Amino acid sequence: MSEAVKLDVGGTIFKTSKSTLTKFDGFFRTMLGSGIGLNVDESGCIFIDRSPKHFDLILNFMRDGCLALPKNERDLTELMAEAQYYLLDGLIDRLASSNWSVESDEKTINVAKRLPILENNSQFLQVLCNQEKPILLIVVMASRDHFFPNMSIPDGFNAYKFVEKYSHQFHIYFKGCICLEWSARIIPKVKPRCNTKAPTFEGQMKRLNYSDRLEKYIEAYSTYLEMHKHD
Repeated sequence: MSEAVKLDVGGTIFKTSKSTLTKFDGFFRTMLGSGIGLNVDESGCIFIDRSPKHFDLILNFMRDGCLALPKNERDLTELMAEAQYYLLDGLIDRLASSNWSVESDEKTINVAKRLPILENNSQFLQVLCNQEKPILLIVVMASRDHFFPNMSIPDGFNAYKFVEKYSHQFHIYFKGCICLEWSARIIPKVKPRCNTKAPTFEGQMKRLNYSDRLEKYIEAYSTYLEMHKHD
């Protein structure tokens, strides 16, 4: 019998098996395998600082891959946020197959399409532990570090098409930050052993729009790596 595990999710206790939690790649497999983000209280519960509202749906998905989708857009939006937090690709894809959207202050964002979002440093550490190619971290100007519905998108930038275009070259992730503008950072899998400073996004031809600046940054970084590939 698989080892029983107790979880304290935002003050609500859930009990499941270790085999269920580690069935899929994601938050729980990484946490239980590496200990990153593992917080066990005196009663033996693993504390997860998230709302318990949709966690029964998360558990049911991890148990058998099945899910009865919520009927309203607010619950779907919240469930998407939880799926992204727990890094459950299968659930994200399932939600992405449903055609729903929410209104932002400036435009409609189709949040059913998959955007790989990092919500905290623990998730970022998990990504680094599983890094197989360079990471492109897109720093999003967001209100209170939340993406929806208070996400302002730069003119001319289609995040979904960008991810599709460059996903073969990078692991691409978005991270909210209270900042003055969108930025970006490339984290190579193996850093070149040279003294020449790698290109940075800041100052990259600010007369261009964000999308063009990002492409110029990627181009400059690719040139830099090619010049120093034998270092």
